[in-house]
Amino acid sequence: MGMADFPELNAEVPRPVSHIGADHIPTEEERRVLILDVTRCCALAATSMLITQGLISKGILSSHPKYGSIPKLILACIMTYSGGKLSFMETCQEKFKNLKFPPLGEDL
Repeated sequence: MGMADFPELNAEVPRPVSHIGADHIPTEEERRVLILDVTRCCALAATSMLITQGLISKGILSSHPKYGSIPKLILACIMTYSGGKLSFMETCQEKFKNLKFPPLGEDL
């Protein structure tokens, strides 16, 4: 049996077509919601980097002999930013759904 014997493997899967494309210009409310989300995540990431640097300075965490504290700071920043994005995702979606003119809210 070859691949041609299984028509479902060769069939094209239609993708959902959204009415919002690359030419969509976000409204002021949509920008405000997006900026609020990014600002929260950046604030959490910066705080975690400060805490990590403080722990390294006090000797609780050790620094890398060659690269110093940079790898741990980068890891703390990436992990906290990602965790912040995941934790605020539902809140952000709810805010988009509650907008007056919800072109993005309808897609969520």
